[in-house]
Amino acid sequence: MSRSPLILLLLLLTVPTAASAKQTIDLKPADPGIFLFETTGEYRLNFSFLDDFAVDAEDPALTHGQTKYLDQRIRARVDLQLARLRLATEWDLLSGQLAGDAWNLGSLDDRRRDIHGAVSPSGFVPRRASAMLRWKALDIELGLVTSNWGLGLIANDGNQDSMFGRNDLGDRVLRLRFTGRPLHANAEPGPYANKFLLTAAFDVVFDDDVGSLMDGQLAMQGIVSAFLYDPGHCNHGLYVVYRNQQEPNDTGSTDVVVIDGYADRTLHIGETTTLRLALEGAFIVGRTSRALTYQAPDELRVASGGLVAQATVGLFDKKLQIHGRGGIASGDKNPDDHWSTQFNFDRNFDNGSVLFDQVLGAVNLGTHGLVTDPENSGYAPRGVDALANEGAAGGIFFLQPIVQGTPLPFLDLKAGAMLAFSSSEHRQSFYSFRAGGTPTNHHQQAVTGRLLGTEIDWSVTFGGPLPFKAEDAPVLDLALQVQGGHLFLGEALRSADDGAQIVNHVQMTGRFRW
Repeated sequence: MSRSPLILLLLLLTVPTAASAKQTIDLKPADPGIFLFETTGEYRLNFSFLDDFAVDAEDPALTHGQTKYLDQRIRARVDLQLARLRLATEWDLLSGQLAGDAWNLGSLDDRRRDIHGAVSPSGFVPRRASAMLRWKALDIELGLVTSNWGLGLIANDGNQDSMFGRNDLGDRVLRLRFTGRPLHANAEPGPYANKFLLTAAFDVVFDDDVGSLMDGQLAMQGIVSAFLYDPGHCNHGLYVVYRNQQEPNDTGSTDVVVIDGYADRTLHIGETTTLRLALEGAFIVGRTSRALTYQAPDELRVASGGLVAQATVGLFDKKLQIHGRGGIASGDKNPDDHWSTQFNFDRNFDNGSVLFDQVLGAVNLGTHGLVTDPENSGYAPRGVDALANEGAAGGIFFLQPIVQGTPLPFLDLKAGAMLAFSSSEHRQSFYSFRAGGTPTNHHQQAVTGRLLGTEIDWSVTFGGPLPFKAEDAPVLDLALQVQGGHLFLGEALRSADDGAQIVNHVQMTGRFRW
């Protein structure tokens, strides 16, 4: 098979990923003081059971292979403040798999699931090494930092508690940031004097969904943003990012502009009822030559967008909460034209624990194996490594109702369902090309609908902050969580075999935070 058809095959899954951009604001620096030394962190031990499943129709014996495994993560941060200067460093230490099955799909996945890597050099990952100076109404920050914005739609630091599943990795950038509080300078500052922030920043991307400096990809970003930050009441913001990314060895480039708006409002209804409404939407426009098509041999135009929303009703002082979540990401109906229109959520975006994290993440790497097989192509096409996206969801529409209850202070219960549909025809690019453009899945079956799957999730968590601590000592948090996800595959992902075709994932997690 020639190189040009394979470039065509990759368009749906590679180009949208190249259109993301990352930005965050450090909203909670310590107040200027004489001296502050603070340590925070988490130890996480996770034991998982996952049903095996095939990822390639031509080789039914090729499965992900990772049915039971034990992994851990130590995430530790140290902050030192001297007057108006704050120094911070954060690391993931001895993090990775300790024992159990390694998966069969190669080493491209950034979670290092193919090795027992907790005690290897790959188990030590820097997340932050920064200095921040606060001078009157201006913060200046320089160094390696993590990046998070809004609901985590396209910028996610991998440090947020998910409804279900787990978080890993996280976006990291080398940043120079200036954040000012323009209302602070007024003679009589109002209630938002320290809460309205204007930011300008310049980034060199260290590692995110789209590029990695360690892999030779040079991505630079210019950022401007405005943000209103009022804890417990509202968070509203808008930012604009320009991103230029150069691929190694002159194998393509990307220039995009990202506009992201975020609104989050909490209303208090009576004495024991709250209503939280949150919304984030992003639009990406630009051009890329990271992957090409027959009709666009030089570059593709990028235009994609995504929207997520959440409503939460908290009853009885939040002892009972009802969550309604949903989102849509544009798809690419015609992968053979001059446009890339599929939008990808961040790989750590919170939407279930099985369909995207496990099943589609593995299927994408199975596709990578097909298109890089010398029997199918002379050499790998441009942008093929972007198929390894750690299960980032793209081109979808999903709905997710969740009920959460805390009948006892040390017991948290959650149950929910997620319905996920493809926003355009779902297709595995290799088999769809070989079928003459007919949408075809990884079982080499013609796709007859857009339902990707229905996922049932549940979680039981025992523990929480310990009721005792020494004076001036940090609050300690100890918990044990058992959770499960049960995916009933939709017609878009099913094989021709009879049966419900369910993928089950159960995990037990011990957690200690300080």
